[in-house]
Amino acid sequence: MVASSAARGEDKMARFAYKARSRGGEEVNGVLEAGNRSEAARELRSQQLLVLNLNNENSPQASDIESIQDEKLGFLEWRARLPITAKDRIFFCRQLAMMLGSGMTLINALDLMSTEFPKIKMRRVLSEVLEDLKGGEAFSQCLAKHERVFSRLMVRVVESAEESGEMTISLQKVSEHIEFWAEMRKKVISACVYPIIILVIAMLVGAMMVFVVIPKFDAFLSKRGVALPFMTKFVVNISRFGISYWWAILLSILLTATALILMFRNERGRRIQERICLKIPILSHVLIYMSMSNFATTGSLLIKSGLSIVSTMKLLAGLMSLKVYHD
Repeated sequence: MVASSAARGEDKMARFAYKARSRGGEEVNGVLEAGNRSEAARELRSQQLLVLNLNNENSPQASDIESIQDEKLGFLEWRARLPITAKDRIFFCRQLAMMLGSGMTLINALDLMSTEFPKIKMRRVLSEVLEDLKGGEAFSQCLAKHERVFSRLMVRVVESAEESGEMTISLQKVSEHIEFWAEMRKKVISACVYPIIILVIAMLVGAMMVFVVIPKFDAFLSKRGVALPFMTKFVVNISRFGISYWWAILLSILLTATALILMFRNERGRRIQERICLKIPILSHVLIYMSMSNFATTGSLLIKSGLSIVSTMKLLAGLMSLKVYHD
């Protein structure tokens, strides 16, 4: 009876093929037996290994999973070539913090991420950062060379962490900050979508009225010779003007849009635009609250990272999106 139960226990053991990384950064492949996936992962962690991949060889669905993965391979390759987003920066900070917290060296952690990161562009950036780091440069200096990927805020926080020795905590705080602002931008965009859609529909309906509907009424009323009220005449005259001088209206819209864009790119013109926007009732509240939130959350992160008030204010001045608040 005991022998049969032991045999059943052995039958329940499954074989798991694993791919892991040691503390020294070396890749380890092998097979182990365990009761389930959690036990297998626990066993590998007890051996000071970072689990990269863990598959059940005895699972009858393993071949189905592999076929599904093959079907998705093309999509994953396409996705890997997309630009670097806020989610990628969050993933980078959290993964690096986790690796450093587990005892891996910075060079080994970057070496692993430069080959395993989902985005191809990020792999190239991390490879360059790794080469500069091996060349003797500070980590913050290596990140500063890639301004489009790593913001000045992140560079300064990492620079402060290099002095205090709290790199893991600082990276976690940076990831939380990036995630907060990514979610904030998402909410603002979602809130603006509905009014923009309504505005576009209103403009399309207005254009249809001016160029299609009103001309038909104008032709009908002209044949009747009926005296029109003032407001009706006013609307009809607008329709006639739009039909006769549509090219002038279109040209004026293009010139106005071009002037606003050029004005925005100019320092003085951008300040004028911002002051006008800050006087518009609803828009002004959104801009003020966003700027104050940016000032408070970013300033709090920098001060917690060890920067002085003066250094924090200097950096905040460059990070403020509105030139009015920058001044």
